Amino acid sequence: TADKIDKEVNLLIDQAYNNAKQVLEEQIDILHGLAGLLLEKETVSGKELDELIVSKHPDFKLSERSEDSGPEPEEASV
Repeated sequence: TADKIDKEVNLLIDQAYNNAKQVLEEQIDILHGLAGLLLEKETVSGKELDELIVSKHPDFKLSERSEDSGPEPEEASV
């Protein structure tokens, strides 16, 4: 049983790794843009990240944040 569980966990980890790697490779321009902003400003708000994403991929549909959803998530910082 433990062997089956270990194999399944390893499969899930491999799939998550491959998915994350694929997303980063496909969106490398956004990743580089974010890195540049963080080097320049040290913090980036959610709104600034949204603007970066739209500037790199104008056809990308961002999910809408509602006014009632509480405060904006923490800023990314280095």
